[in-house]
Amino acid sequence: MESFLKATAAIPSKTTTEQQQQKPVMHLGWGSMICKSADHMAELCIRTVHHAQVQAIVLGGAAGLSLDKLLTAKKPTMTPDILEHAKANILFVDCAPHEWLFPQASATVHHGGAGTTTAALRGGVPTIVTPVFGDQCDFRHVVNALGVGIGFAKQLHKITWQELGDALTQVTSHPDMAQRAAQLGTQLRAEDGANRAVDEIKECWDKCCAKEQLERHVACQAEDESAANAARHRLQRSMPKILVVASLVAGAALVVAALNKRRRQRPAWNPN
Repeated sequence: MESFLKATAAIPSKTTTEQQQQKPVMHLGWGSMICKSADHMAELCIRTVHHAQVQAIVLGGAAGLSLDKLLTAKKPTMTPDILEHAKANILFVDCAPHEWLFPQASATVHHGGAGTTTAALRGGVPTIVTPVFGDQCDFRHVVNALGVGIGFAKQLHKITWQELGDALTQVTSHPDMAQRAAQLGTQLRAEDGANRAVDEIKECWDKCCAKEQLERHVACQAEDESAANAARHRLQRSMPKILVVASLVAGAALVVAALNKRRRQRPAWNPN
């Protein structure tokens, strides 16, 4: 609840002064993903926000991203001006509801997980996908194909703060992209997702799992299982012969090795 209240306070309201509203407010967060280390990810956020000259709400996620460790580091990796900019323009919170936060941000940055991508697209603002592995790469392709953001071709650990900062600048400076994201968000929010999923499953069942096809599938599985059992029995019957042959080969190899060793140890013949 405390994190939620902090995030609520960070979103510019209608009464915010014009000067405070000049900088877009971004969301950055990677959920359960951890890239290299928490300090690396926090520094990536800070340098990205400084490079793009924006404000941001950073969700701590599994990495527990925060500014505290970087401020108290014995060997700081960033200059004081970057750290001061971070203190003034970045809010680190443990968590906040995506469905509430994303629509109020100017853009979202995340790893491209199925749930996070869905929330980002429903939010109706441009989104940036920095994939780590698996289906996250598919979702970055979807974002690019729809023209509602930027999906990086490279993985998160290979993305620099300059590249991520440039991506933030790009998605917030293209009205067409923002308009497409808003239209898609409206469309998705109007969709009855639960009933649509039920319809898709039912259609798949009717097409692929009708009674005749299901019986055929079960029969094929039974045939495959019978063939596998037959092969297993043949292998078991052949196993004694295989073991005998393997023993003979191993024994022959030992004899050859012993003869070679004796030959090397035999003194060279001297005719004198």
